Amino acid sequence: MKDKNVKLLLVEDEAFLRDLYEQAFRLMGYHIETAVDGQDAVEKLDKMTELPVLIMLDMMMPKM
Repeated sequence: MKDKNVKLLLVEDEAFLRDLYEQAFRLMGYHIETAVDGQDAVEKLDKMTELPVLIMLDMMMPKM
């Protein structure tokens, strides 16, 4: 059983893949935050009160 409070951060610059992964993880019961590039991810991490347990990121993307 998955804990619905588990937070993930997905960093993906391709909108189609970002939306696909986000939907799949939400269906599995995870709380997921998304970012469009490395800079966006860092800005979102700075504002989070609770850090994600996992960060998934695309290795080839603009801005970091």
